[in-house]
Amino acid sequence: MCSKDNQLFYGAGGFNAWSKEHKKAEIGFWLLPDYWGKGFMQEAFPIRCAYGFEHLDLNRIEGFVASENTNCKKAIEKMNFKWEGTLRECEIKDGNYLNLAIYAKLRNK
Repeated sequence: MCSKDNQLFYGAGGFNAWSKEHKKAEIGFWLLPDYWGKGFMQEAFPIRCAYGFEHLDLNRIEGFVASENTNCKKAIEKMNFKWEGTLRECEIKDGNYLNLAIYAKLRNK
């Protein structure tokens, strides 16, 4: 993601773990800290989701959020992703176990 004049880099986003067979993918985004809380995710997420549903024929888009990241959890919920559960101690970050909250958005829901 960049500024309209292509001079500033804000971050990146896309799909991971795309399964054509199951018509699902994981959405992922990261922003440089200077751009957190400025509405970039609210603008980019719907565009990326529409692309997945319309052009990749996805039925389900999943989002995995670190459980302690309350800002990201609030943001993904505002975009009509539904919380489905938590994977406990499923990853390690900085030598500590990390819980991930699972969110999903369905094409017709």
